[in-house]
Amino acid sequence: MRDWPSFDRELWDKVHAVLACDSHARGVDTKIRSRNDALLRGLLYAPSGERMCAICSRKNGRKYQYYVAKSESRFGAPGKNHDRLPAAEIEAAVVARIRGVLTSPESIASVVRHVQQNQNKSGAQIDEAGVVMAMGRLNDVRDPLLFPVERHRIANLMIERIDLVQAGGMLHIRAKRRGATA
Repeated sequence: MRDWPSFDRELWDKVHAVLACDSHARGVDTKIRSRNDALLRGLLYAPSGERMCAICSRKNGRKYQYYVAKSESRFGAPGKNHDRLPAAEIEAAVVARIRGVLTSPESIASVVRHVQQNQNKSGAQIDEAGVVMAMGRLNDVRDPLLFPVERHRIANLMIERIDLVQAGGMLHIRAKRRGATA
């Protein structure tokens, strides 16, 4: 006769409570818990044109985040066509490029024109010097002040696609057209 393992009644009840929930709701909850709010999620593409996704690993209690080709994420080593990219480094490079664009004289002039055109509609009195000072202070904004979801939302508002170019690991960042919404 076979001995059946004994289960704690409390554990048994917890398992059955989970199973009693709608399977769709359980799947959504699991997806939300495992969701990764990586800055470049959905924006970064490998030289082959394949979308890259963020993965995490842990070693000695530290969390490491990388961007890998989608095939590697799904199929492991057999799908590996490109090296893993350290997320912190590539995200910092993209943020630096965005800040550089936003603080360029062309961007500042464009914002000043936009503010001047819309100033009469809003009733706010903003002068050119104020806009120049505000745009110049963008570098003072620190990323830790923003939640990862908000950082990701802002990146998606500004960027259409980022292509990793094979030669020298260069990035080609394609901005969204003015007036586009995400």
